Amino acid sequence: GIVVTATAEGKLEVNGDAVERDQLLPALEKALQKSDDKRIVLQGDREVILEDAVQIMTIAKQAGAEKIAIATEPQKAR
Repeated sequence: GIVVTATAEGKLEVNGDAVERDQLLPALEKALQKSDDKRIVLQGDREVILEDAVQIMTIAKQAGAEKIAIATEPQKAR
């Protein structure tokens, strides 16, 4: 699948390559065209705002993603 990483600072990556938010759709379309696996894994800091995650998932669907999974880091002990 394609890994989209989102940070609390608002930075985005597609398969490890930095992408500006306004370039996310074409970057995902290109990555999905090259891949037989049409899944997107959204990986992010625990601090990523839910609204941002929803926007990224919406863009992924527009780009042709068939499935979307969310991966987070386990909560650290306090």
